[in-house]
Amino acid sequence: MVAGIISADFFRLPGWLLLFICLICSIIGIVLLSRDVTNWALLLFGFSLFCFAGYHFSAKFYDFGPNHISRFVSEKKYFQIFGRVTDWPDLKADRTEIKIEIDSIGREQKTPVKGCILLKVSDTTTALQRGDRVEFLGTIYPLKAKNDPGSFDYARYLQLQGIFGITYLPTLLDVRVDKSRRFGLIGLVDRIRTALTDSFDRNLSPVSAALASGFLIGETRDIPNEIYNRFRDSGTLHLLAVSGSNVALMILFVILVLRPFSIKRKQRSVILIVCVFVFALLSYGEPSVVRASLMASLVLLATIIERRFDLNQIIASAALIILLFDPAQLFNVGFQLSFATAWGLIFITPKIVNLFKQTQNRLWFRWLVLPLIISIVAQICSTPLIAYYFDRVPAISVVANLIIVPLVSIAVVASLLLFVIHLIWPLMGLFFGSLLDSFMNVVVFFLDLFGEKKSFAVQTADMSALAVVLVYSLLIVTSLALFNRTFRRIVVAMIVVIMNIGLTFSIVSAASSEDDRNFLDIFNIPGGSAILIYQSSKVPDLILTGIHARTYPLDERIFETALGALGVERIGRIFVLSAEYGAMDDILRIANRMKSQEVYVNQLLIRSFNDISDVTSSVNEHLRFKTFSNALPDNNVPGIYPSTNRVRINDGNSKVIIVNDAGVSSLQSNGKKWNLALIVGNYKYLDSTEIENLEPERFASVICAKIHQPASTLALSGSTGSVYSVESQGPCRLLTPKDESGLFIIEPIH
Repeated sequence: MVAGIISADFFRLPGWLLLFICLICSIIGIVLLSRDVTNWALLLFGFSLFCFAGYHFSAKFYDFGPNHISRFVSEKKYFQIFGRVTDWPDLKADRTEIKIEIDSIGREQKTPVKGCILLKVSDTTTALQRGDRVEFLGTIYPLKAKNDPGSFDYARYLQLQGIFGITYLPTLLDVRVDKSRRFGLIGLVDRIRTALTDSFDRNLSPVSAALASGFLIGETRDIPNEIYNRFRDSGTLHLLAVSGSNVALMILFVILVLRPFSIKRKQRSVILIVCVFVFALLSYGEPSVVRASLMASLVLLATIIERRFDLNQIIASAALIILLFDPAQLFNVGFQLSFATAWGLIFITPKIVNLFKQTQNRLWFRWLVLPLIISIVAQICSTPLIAYYFDRVPAISVVANLIIVPLVSIAVVASLLLFVIHLIWPLMGLFFGSLLDSFMNVVVFFLDLFGEKKSFAVQTADMSALAVVLVYSLLIVTSLALFNRTFRRIVVAMIVVIMNIGLTFSIVSAASSEDDRNFLDIFNIPGGSAILIYQSSKVPDLILTGIHARTYPLDERIFETALGALGVERIGRIFVLSAEYGAMDDILRIANRMKSQEVYVNQLLIRSFNDISDVTSSVNEHLRFKTFSNALPDNNVPGIYPSTNRVRINDGNSKVIIVNDAGVSSLQSNGKKWNLALIVGNYKYLDSTEIENLEPERFASVICAKIHQPASTLALSGSTGSVYSVESQGPCRLLTPKDESGLFIIEPIH
């Protein structure tokens, strides 16, 4: 199944061909099975499943047909859109994102359409709910991939959810809504979820109520950012994603509630399956809870039909069922982490526990050693994927999980108990809520203890998908080697091979590092560009041009992600060439977050910065403000020299000039080609005429934040005299010349 999905995504084979091969193989397999040729029949059935998986994936994401919404998004027309809300609205800090399944578009003449769009409303609203039918006017914009440092391919992420266009609305006032019936299953789930969160809000403090909702059903939107970051930095963020432990605790709670009643075992299993299904819907159907719910349901089903079960087969069946319904889940990070961790606990943990046969029943083993083994195995099995996707691994997550996971498990059961008590006796709910509130403060205390310093998170090198596969292969063979001599020999051979591969790469890297040069990393930010400058010091400096304010904090949403992906934990100096007044507070928070000691500000902005620093709490007491000097010395001393309208970077053999806009006529001189690179940082489109006025042939390289599409034909990255667009070609690294040849090299950052 997995191989079929990956092959369909990689080779893009026609869906009809895969379906035809699937049918032929199935028919031949049935014939062979009827003649007792079992092995060949099973091989053909496996290959038919391979083809069906590829067909299903292609049909959903590539072979659209003539009436798919992707045929209309490129027109950028103003459409009347008719559709239905197919998922629960995703409430962000400054907007609401709603998935709409389109059935027709058009104004005078309606055209039947298939496919989904993402409706982004510039407000936080719950006016729309799953199942509502809607009608509104809007433009459907195509998805656009952005390769900002540290970000993922947003267009592909949406496409794998079946979304192929985006529509923006300032408010829902112009949307006609036909409310779905609130008496069905979805309406029931919504009411239960509302009752849960309402009971928490009534009986707990705001932070504790948000944590209770996060622990129990994965509702994290009200959790303060600083506490959310503590979970991330301590390696316990998985506790805010509903998983197997939540499902197990919920089942245990229901069993305890049903114990006083004389309910037979099979009837109780049926009730538990229904509760598991409702709980999965309450938790928004996240991959981890769907996986855990399917596994629990299969185990309960085995109890009903009185069949033995093997957890290895159970987890494989759960993955198969999920991928049959939604093959794109294979590329979901949550799906991969959930199954990798659960597989490790099921496959590896019993083999390690068997090494302690004589002490398995001891109390100290059950309450101390076994939790430690489980925590270590879960950490080992999730680490390769965490390193691959996030380039950082929490160094103390094993210790943090040993302490925080039991506390959160108690909090989950207590939250369920609070809900029941609140329904029965609201006054007693207030008393019990006060106790739970104090307990939540203990959880927050340990979060602060383990997640206070980012130094607890180890920055990792870029890992390839092949490296991840090798690591997991080694884990499988190592676990099998615990009781098998042949596998022990295979482990030794694999370790030798991997060590030699690593040694080869280190030698190649060392050889290439001999040619290291000073370089600049350039990426776009709202309103302008950010340029990281690496010179003699390992701590880079940062230049900001044209930065604009947004409704969200730039330091958290933009810079923390981008700088973290580049491995930057600290900034030496910050040079602000130009900035909007509303963004100055963001700059101060960036300086505070990145431990900067000095901020150099254009003299036209210094008064505004002083005003902001007087009223904000974002300023580090050690932070010093300095103004630009207008004098630009004409020497080759390496350094950064800012002035009112430009920043010059000297590197001995070469120079880089950073300007805010294209008005750089003062830089041109007698038609002579300059041994320098020019960076135009303002985030505005430059047309062909403006680019020609720059006379790019006089510079070694020209880098612009944005250029119009007709001008993009000038973009020739990596060559002398090129014009490079950061928007269209992605963030880039500018390597300065090592000798007097004047050759700059532009490398896109992926």
